Amino acid sequence: IFAATLIGCDGDGGGDPDGDTDTDSTTLECDTEFPDWETGDDGADITTPPPAGEARAGRITSASDVPTGVKNKAEVGDFMMRNGRVLFVIEEGDASDGYQPFGGEIVHADLVGDDGEPLGRNLYGETINGLSLRLLDPTSVSVIADGSDGGEAIVRVVGTITNMPLLDVAFGFLFEVNDGVDYSADYVLGPDD
Repeated sequence: IFAATLIGCDGDGGGDPDGDTDTDSTTLECDTEFPDWETGDDGADITTPPPAGEARAGRITSASDVPTGVKNKAEVGDFMMRNGRVLFVIEEGDASDGYQPFGGEIVHADLVGDDGEPLGRNLYGETINGLSLRLLDPTSVSVIADGSDGGEAIVRVVGTITNMPLLDVAFGFLFEVNDGVDYSADYVLGPDD
């Protein structure tokens, strides 16, 4: 259900100003202009279960559509993905209420009953997406494929890599900061997944 892509360059984007290709720098630099990540919209209406054999993704717009569960962190504004078997909620890109202080992570997972509705058995805490002491800090969370065409439902999270505040205070001096790294994370749910 998760795929991530990272693109970035470190340094000033140029290379050695003297034209010398023999350099001791361990930092990779590049002149490449990377394209902006494709973003989407709020997706499909997720107030009712999708038809049999299909998946859907869309923004939760009403408190009555927030799924329930033992450990529920889902709320209005988050993104729901569902098919006839499972339901997931990806937190919107604002501040998170979990250990990871940023959004864009899975905060709810549940099985779906024969009626297409979640069973309310969610015990899922949260997913922490990161690299080393760095976390994914979203600038956009959106639906790029809502599944209404019978294909996969895809929620894309776009943002930058940033320090994890709690660990940065304790261990930040041990790790090099790699500014300039953008990311895209796709949450993909197929009709029969």
